[in-house]
Amino acid sequence: KKFLIIFIILVAVGAALFFGKSSLFTGNLNSRLAFFKESPSKDKVVEGAFITYQEAASLLTSAALKANRIDDAKAAFFIQQYASTQNISRAALADMAVKIFGLTYSAENITSISDVKASDAYFYSVMTCVSNGCMDIEFKPNNLAMRQFAEKMIGNLSSKFSGNN
Repeated sequence: KKFLIIFIILVAVGAALFFGKSSLFTGNLNSRLAFFKESPSKDKVVEGAFITYQEAASLLTSAALKANRIDDAKAAFFIQQYASTQNISRAALADMAVKIFGLTYSAENITSISDVKASDAYFYSVMTCVSNGCMDIEFKPNNLAMRQFAEKMIGNLSSKFSGNN
């Protein structure tokens, strides 16, 4: 029984230190219990998984600068152009990548994409990204871009252009 009590106390102290909540150790009992009620809601966790225009522009310009695909002035222009804090769709992210990295379409590196039609406004951007190896064939262009999706795309672009100057 003592072990269980000590274990619970250690877990609570560890959680408080890990999450930076000193309120667990100070104040009255209600304020200490409030620490455990502050866990994020499902909506907040899901919302945090998406990437905004601003974040995507920052990550893409940083990668493009490292790969010598753009200069500082162009990077600043793109950061300013994409300053929105709204979540970005996969199609808009593809368009942004094409513009920032200066990608060109290569028909020899692509077959077809099942969920993108030639009549779609983002057709060229998506096909260009896929032909440059930055995305998979199944694209889902209207879905919001998750951080993992954006990181994979940027990682693929960085790998492709890391040796090019």
